[in-house]
Amino acid sequence: MASDNDAEVPVVTPNRAATHLARVAEVRDSALAIGQRAVNESRALLVQASGGLAKIKNKVLEKPGIRETEERVVSAVNKLADAVENVLDNATGKAMLDEIRALVEHQGLYNDVLATKLAEALDRLEHIESRAASLEARLLKLEQHG
Repeated sequence: MASDNDAEVPVVTPNRAATHLARVAEVRDSALAIGQRAVNESRALLVQASGGLAKIKNKVLEKPGIRETEERVVSAVNKLADAVENVLDNATGKAMLDEIRALVEHQGLYNDVLATKLAEALDRLEHIESRAASLEARLLKLEQHG
């Protein structure tokens, strides 16, 4: 008799695992798309802002050291955008999901090899059993005649 504390452990089948991976991928892809849109919009705003400041920029850039400062600021914004992308990848589990997919694919290949080897072994076993039956029949004939 099972008690209330006995919890039934769900069986994880390849189909359930694939369904779960697909759901995780959907959530990850959705979060990644939202994050990517944020990054793209940030970059677009930067381009728009720098375009809107073009008139002021030309006058300001004539001052010494300003071009180098602008390049550093643009570089810093691009690094920030890249860092946001990396954080989004980590937060959505993209790397982990990619690793799980690779492991599932590797396991599938391994299973294919095992299935092939098993089929070959069964074919050899069938052949050996057939030869053994043939030899046994010959032996019985010899015993009957001799």
